Amino acid sequence: DFLRPHYYPPQTLGMSRIVVQMRDKTILSLALLFTVSQGSLLNSGTPVNYCGNGTNAMAPIVVSADPGSCTWLNQKGINIIQPPTIDNTGSYNPSKSGTPEEFGREVSVTPTIEELEGITYAIGTTNVEFTAKDKYGRVNSCVVPVVVEDAELPQWSQPAGSTSPLLCGSIVKLQTEKDKCTAFFKYALPIATDNCKVLTPQTPSHPAEGFNYPAGMTVVEYKVLDSAANAAKCEFHIDVKDIQAPTITCDPEVISVLPNNIGIDGKGQCTDKAMVNYKCVAADNCEDKQTFSCNIPTGSQLGVGSYKITCDTTDQAGHKSSFTIDAKVDDRSPPVFLSCPSAPITHTIMDGDSFGPMWQIPKAVDNSCEPPTVSESKNRKPGDFMSPGSHQITYTATDKKRETTYYKVKEERGQQTTLFRHHNSTSINDKTNVVLLWANIIHRFISSSSATMGEKHHPSIHNLVICVSWFFTFLSPHHCDLYHHHQSGNSAPECTFLVTVIDHRAPTINNCPTKNIVVAADMHATVARATWTAINATDTNGNLLVAQNIDKLPKSGMHFHVGINPVEFKFKSLVSGKESSCQFSVIVNDAERPVPLKQATDTSMFKCTKSGEYVKNHRQCGGK
Repeated sequence: DFLRPHYYPPQTLGMSRIVVQMRDKTILSLALLFTVSQGSLLNSGTPVNYCGNGTNAMAPIVVSADPGSCTWLNQKGINIIQPPTIDNTGSYNPSKSGTPEEFGREVSVTPTIEELEGITYAIGTTNVEFTAKDKYGRVNSCVVPVVVEDAELPQWSQPAGSTSPLLCGSIVKLQTEKDKCTAFFKYALPIATDNCKVLTPQTPSHPAEGFNYPAGMTVVEYKVLDSAANAAKCEFHIDVKDIQAPTITCDPEVISVLPNNIGIDGKGQCTDKAMVNYKCVAADNCEDKQTFSCNIPTGSQLGVGSYKITCDTTDQAGHKSSFTIDAKVDDRSPPVFLSCPSAPITHTIMDGDSFGPMWQIPKAVDNSCEPPTVSESKNRKPGDFMSPGSHQITYTATDKKRETTYYKVKEERGQQTTLFRHHNSTSINDKTNVVLLWANIIHRFISSSSATMGEKHHPSIHNLVICVSWFFTFLSPHHCDLYHHHQSGNSAPECTFLVTVIDHRAPTINNCPTKNIVVAADMHATVARATWTAINATDTNGNLLVAQNIDKLPKSGMHFHVGINPVEFKFKSLVSGKESSCQFSVIVNDAERPVPLKQATDTSMFKCTKSGEYVKNHRQCGGK
């Protein structure tokens, strides 16, 4: 139907576009141009060419250049059609058949379709002139423009001799170089080709000869235009990954000292914390100012003890680094006694007295706000028994600090470093033994001299002695590090006072018989043997006492005469001078009956004064 004539309403002078669709198995759209111009109508009586006239506009033929070519070849099936013609009779004759109309006269048009086939047209507009002739020989001609458009985009390829693949549309993955936030990369410059002509391409700011690409994603884009203004681009991405972790360096060891605010009288304000300050530096290959964070910030107030401070830093790529600080809050101030007896204490003990408390435990305070441990040098308590005499009571107040004492001598020779401990060392060479031998000799001399002068010797003197001995032993410079710490906590100046115990108690006698010892005289004898447990005594100091005149006193197991024999043991205390005595009697009874005799023949017999009889026991006289 697009060959049929149509009436187009009056148009503005110029060229307009019509879209014509032909439906077959596919849909093909053709864009046709038609021109509205003045004076295109022919005179009556001659064939009228409607190429571009206002009544039946003939659109220009618009085609695309053949693929890969800058021209268009008119082939069969894609032909330039003849313009429709009309004679003055008004009959429409687009062809000889295929229409329901009858034509009175014929008109021929040249060139024919067959004549136009095989002609090549260049890019741009080519005017094809058609001539219409009726059978009377009258002719008319018009021009149909053939417009060849370049619709093919430029193409990208690698330069000749390049073996690397074309990067267009790809992602190049790189890694940062050491201590840099960039990666160097170069590539073959892509070449743009076109079926017609390529204008100068637009190159990116990163040259192909090599560029240090920053970490992250960088877009590299090449753009090019051909002569028909068709644009094409080659775009690829440079993905640089940061593989280097950040660094962080801090003070490896930090020691803070607890302030002493209580004063020498112990009445100030104590504090249980000290400020801990340290320094850290973080750096990263991709950051000018790398930040970090610590679990215990610098400037924190911490109590006495040891701490592990961990500082972390993370870069933008997610890499993390850490540093651990050994922090310690030290208490180097001794406690202070608030009370201590200033005068000697005297305690007198009488018989029957109990041993009660003679003093109160002194009180002490510490700058750390924790009560110090107050102890007596011999663990004596106020109510404990104390022997008579003078006793020095010494109290010390110790806080809870605990440290270690060691001396370190570090010998540096070339790349080797040797550490020697002054004590508890298991591997010390011969030269070290010489050092320690000299050190001990000099140290003992200084210690004895200091003691003689009444001075207290500080352990750091021994450290210095070791360093001097080390130097003279090897006659070469060495690094001598002096360390001094306390084995126990800080101790306050001692609280010392005298306690004098005066004992007025008598000795204590052991095994003294509680009643008289009664025995019977031996048969036909006037004596009997008496025994008892050994008698002794102790004073209040626990001294074992010997009875006075022990050599003249009767002894257990000896013979006693019939009758009452008094016995007394006396003991005197070596402490108080008081005496104690043990008194009892040994009574020997005569239980034998008298036997009358005519004469006394035994000198051991007794003569009764009244009867004159002789008996073995004078108590038998008179039957008594």
